[in-house]
Amino acid sequence: MSHHLPDSNSGDALSVRAEGRDLQALFMNSQRKLDLAIYAHIHHPTMRYINLGASFQKGAQFDYTKADERLILNPGSVG
Repeated sequence: MSHHLPDSNSGDALSVRAEGRDLQALFMNSQRKLDLAIYAHIHHPTMRYINLGASFQKGAQFDYTKADERLILNPGSVG
């Protein structure tokens, strides 16, 4: 759980338009393998999955058994 990125507390890097590779930073600085990241910097409720192994798989022959999918949640604004 974080307000924004682990090493940054400002900017639009976690917007709802962000590419999956941009959101990978939510998982990279942990000493443990995280399945879920929750952040709140962008006040727009969001639930999405990213595949940390996407750069290794391309094209129509996507192998879901090799996917490394993680869940990202943003509860949005409390207002």
